Parts: sequence; structure tokens; C-alpha cells
Amino acid sequence: MAVYPQNYWKLSTMKKLCKRVDQRGSATKHKAGSDRLKLHARTQILRVKELICSQEGQSSQHLTTHKISAELDISDRSVRRIAKKDVYCLNK
Repeated sequence: MAVYPQNYWKLSTMKKLCKRVDQRGSATKHKAGSDRLKLHARTQILRVKELICSQEGQSSQHLTTHKISAELDISDRSVRRIAKKDVYCLNK
């Protein structure tokens, strides 16, 4: 606390940080198995990619993100995010 006198951290916050450093060796490392991208998310990415990439070259028969989201039962926003970040067939 003496290093950052402008931060008015609570004692409970400092105790949590010290406990995390003792357990993990760092205050920024995550717990084992707490990866953000889980198996279900990977599966959804593959399913969206399969639907989008199967449409290549079919200009009049494409699926909208709304139709893909309805078919896969995920949000339209998730389909658009996956298409933007994870689908590489569109960038060829």
C-alpha cells in the first residue's frame, strides 16, 4: 500500500490479492480450468462457420445471421461476433 498511496484500497481487497498470490503465484493468473472459451462455445463456432462457409458461391441462396441464429438457437449478436472474429472462409 505504501507503493501506491493514491489508491485507497480496502483491507479486504488487499487480503484477497495476497491470498491469490499465495495460491497461484500471481494475482493475474486464472484458476485451472477457468478458460473462457469452453467446449460448448467451440462447438457453436464450428457450427456457425459450417453454415456460413457452406454458402460460398451461392449468391442468391444465402442465410442471414438471423436465420442462422434461429437454426442454432443462439443470439443474432453471437452469430455476427463469430462471423467477424472466427470465420476465415470469408477472408480467402
